[in-house]
Amino acid sequence: MRIRSRLRHAAAGMLASLLGRNNDIEGYWAPGLLYRELGAPPHTVEIDLLAQAARPPCHCGALLAQRYSLFLRAALAKHQFDWTLLAEATIVFQFKVDSRTADVPGSWRGGDPFICSVSLRSLEGHLAAASARSACWPWQAGAFSHSGRAGRLS
Repeated sequence: MRIRSRLRHAAAGMLASLLGRNNDIEGYWAPGLLYRELGAPPHTVEIDLLAQAARPPCHCGALLAQRYSLFLRAALAKHQFDWTLLAEATIVFQFKVDSRTADVPGSWRGGDPFICSVSLRSLEGHLAAASARSACWPWQAGAFSHSGRAGRLS
């Protein structure tokens, strides 16, 4: 399998996991928690998986950086691609996007539209990107049910 194909598979798998219902932090959906933390414009967070850091710094972004850094290492290993050959590995969440351009599927109209993007670039310059639109509300205590898989937020 070519390098770009390997990177595309890893990016698509990561995107599916990021938007999946099991992407939780302490029992609550991670995008909703991120949205709550990014209360001020521009309502965007970039998660650098190589540095395991989020810009702007936020608690949920740091946790996702750690978790998805490990996720990416495992995904690349399955495709016989060495993690150290990456020049860039980022996740970007953009909240409060224009609903006219968001094209959110009908089943997701119960929240504000957002875009999640994954970008992987090898040292050789091969680029793979995956992006999807969805919707969510910012997390609020008592407004959402807890998954039961982890401890509660305080």
